[in-house]
Amino acid sequence: MYQPIRLEKLNTMSTSTLRHLLVIIVCIFLSKTSFALGRLSRACFISELRDLKIEKEALLFFKYLGMPDRFYELKNKSRGEQARHAIFESITTDYGNAKYYLFAESRVYKRFTHPRSGKTEYRKYKHYTSSFWDIKYLDPEILQDSRLSIFNHNRKVATSVRAGNPDFVEAVDYRWDELQGNMIVIGVHAYYDPSTRLTSYLNRSEATDCNLSNWGLQDR
Repeated sequence: MYQPIRLEKLNTMSTSTLRHLLVIIVCIFLSKTSFALGRLSRACFISELRDLKIEKEALLFFKYLGMPDRFYELKNKSRGEQARHAIFESITTDYGNAKYYLFAESRVYKRFTHPRSGKTEYRKYKHYTSSFWDIKYLDPEILQDSRLSIFNHNRKVATSVRAGNPDFVEAVDYRWDELQGNMIVIGVHAYYDPSTRLTSYLNRSEATDCNLSNWGLQDR
């Protein structure tokens, strides 16, 4: 039986703050000689993509990255069925002049109500890790599909590693005391510098939604 843990309440970003961060990211993209490490996590129910009217494009994107065809067909399913399927992942990235070996770990938790105290707590659900000190390159041909134009803000040259279900999408079942669609993903990110032979950790990432401001790029 999983033991519950308590987590700090996540801070939310205003729309203006998010736009400001995206502007900063775009500026980094324009530098051909720059390099930067990135981190992100995602707790993305397919129904959230439906509500934003991008479920077809998003599922096509993940299909290119290796998602099985059976999950691509979720684009035609009911919202109730889509709400039972989600993508839980954490990704570590190295953009520009990639120079590091990367690692990612993804810890997935469900939110539930304690039967005695009535307090809301979190219970560990899944745990994923990437390969240790790996690097993977995105196939540039993926973004040539015009249907994926909404993803063109991503950096064109990137290495990354992903911690998550190998099929990307997974069905989610709940116990009687668990709140449906109420999940959190915590990501652990590290990199190894072969020139100095040092290992360093980035700040952890957290997500309770699809984290659409940063898709991350990795070919499976």
